[in-house]
Amino acid sequence: MPFVTSYHNKEKVLFWPDLASSHYGNNVLQYLDQNDAQFVDNKFNPQNCPQARPIETLWSILKNMVYDEGWEAKTINQLRTQVPQTIKTQITDRLPTATSLIIPDDNDTNATLVEQHGSYTAIYGRIW
Repeated sequence: MPFVTSYHNKEKVLFWPDLASSHYGNNVLQYLDQNDAQFVDNKFNPQNCPQARPIETLWSILKNMVYDEGWEAKTINQLRTQVPQTIKTQITDRLPTATSLIIPDDNDTNATLVEQHGSYTAIYGRIW
């Protein structure tokens, strides 16, 4: 919540989690309520609809970047190392000279916007 309140108008932010049960746990819901955060209730959150969840576009792009050139993980630790390294080299390292980076998808029909705000990186999906 500190990132949202520092860089955005909280009244214009809608939290739209996927359907992981942890995203609707009592502690999470209490935190969102205590901070007057708007969020999509799980009864209104459609199943199996990645187009309705912009973050799914980012995960798809990141997956393509991680597994580029046929790379594959032999162990979970290799994957744990590769994902942050890919984010750093493919996304974050491109931001120091600019405050934002647009990453189009393979069909050039959607894109993900990445913005750098000090030590925070904000990621928005499906911007067109």
